[in-house]
Amino acid sequence: MRSFRIVLATAAATLLSSSTEISAFSTTSLGRGAASSTLLRAEEATELETTSPDLDYKTQWKVNDDSFTTTESGLMYQDSITGSGESPDEDGSIEIHYSFWFDQFENADDSTGTKYFSSRNERNPENIPIGFQYNKDAKILKGWLEGMKTMKQGGTRILIIPPELGYGDKEFPEAPGYPAIPPNSYLRFEVEMVKVDNSAWTKFRRMVPKPSSILDV
Repeated sequence: MRSFRIVLATAAATLLSSSTEISAFSTTSLGRGAASSTLLRAEEATELETTSPDLDYKTQWKVNDDSFTTTESGLMYQDSITGSGESPDEDGSIEIHYSFWFDQFENADDSTGTKYFSSRNERNPENIPIGFQYNKDAKILKGWLEGMKTMKQGGTRILIIPPELGYGDKEFPEAPGYPAIPPNSYLRFEVEMVKVDNSAWTKFRRMVPKPSSILDV
């Protein structure tokens, strides 16, 4: 027998401004605005016994010691394609494609989890990779930074990032078009190392300040 109850709740909804950094590039919101909204939600209560298995990330993502390498930090990775080019040096430049999910599964057949972001999407019809400077100060997740360090150009790698190397024990808030990531979530990244540029010229060019910044007081 199923019973339904309607709950009317008033909650404070936090709206992220357009300057909020999303995806995996930051764990920090740059601006916030508060608004009050009234939420009407239907809750369905059932008396059925719960028989579904515990949907943990290791089971759903098929993570085991035979197929994944685990580092001292707790990062787990598996190479789909090893690649044959260079690995990124400190202050080198890289271009990548990536997608990532977090460990909220709909059912026991769900082997992906909840998708958060992919660089291959309708807003990038030409599939242009994301490029940035690789170094310890890059504003990306620790697990992502570590996971790419030993990748080679042309390679693809699956990363399983534990909370301590990801968003930690605090919720990463939702933004328009992006769901909230719950506290203590495990993340699954698929990274393709499209290009690595470790040339001295590239490193030098990155180090030289832009003319506008030289003039700034």
